[in-house]
This record gives sequence, structure tokens and C-alpha cells, in this order.
Amino acid sequence: MRGALFALVAAASLVGCTPLFVPPVPADLPEIPPRLRVADARLERLEGRPALRLTVREVPRDGWLAVQWFPPAGFEVASASVWLADDDAGRTVTLRLPDDVGPLRDGRWRVVVSWEGTYVRQLEWREPAGGPSAGGS
Repeated sequence: MRGALFALVAAASLVGCTPLFVPPVPADLPEIPPRLRVADARLERLEGRPALRLTVREVPRDGWLAVQWFPPAGFEVASASVWLADDDAGRTVTLRLPDDVGPLRDGRWRVVVSWEGTYVRQLEWREPAGGPSAGGS
């Protein structure tokens, strides 16, 4: 009798451990809008200048890929755009910081990538004083 009572109490207490989903998950979830997917993005040096090399994995629709370059604690110093079509999946795009920007100041620089006005990725690098693109000897 004592064992049966213990089993009944144990079973009742286990029912209380059933997880509840609060708030409940809605039956009709909102659709996630398609977005640009990037397989790889990195910064390299081309002819002594920083360059963004980006490989596109998926392009949801035709549109503009925009890139903005920012110096340490400053406003945008250069930008570029590339038109991508939905069949450009797997394409690698290389955008080099223009020659008219320089000499490059010492500090942390960044490049921001966006797709049709939506943020995609930001990459940063540290430009050394007197570095390869500083214009000095």
C-alpha cells in the first residue's frame, strides 16, 4: 500500500514537470524575407591597398551590393556598388579602396557591406602608421 501511494505521488509530480510553451507558438509563423547570403568575406591587400573579396552564396533577387569604407573615427571616405542578379550565386566580387583615398591614417578602419539598404557584414582592420598605403617611403 505504501509503495502504491509513493508511485502515485511520484507520477503526479512528474506531470508537473511537463514543459509549457508560454506564449504558445503561433500556427502561422511570419515568412522570413529572403536575404543575401555570403559564403566568404575577407580583406586583402591588392597593390598595397585594402580590398574586400566577397563570395556570394545566394542572391534572393536582382539588386545592388553596396560597400562603404570608413577611416578611424571618421565619416565615409569611399563607396562602391555592384549589381548582382539572382544567377550570381558563387560569384566572387573584389572591391579595392580607391587610390584617391589616402594616405591612410593609422588606426582601425572598417568596411560595411549592405544589400539593397540592409546591413550584411562589417569587416575591420588596423592600418599601421607608415604602412604600405601610407604614401611614405
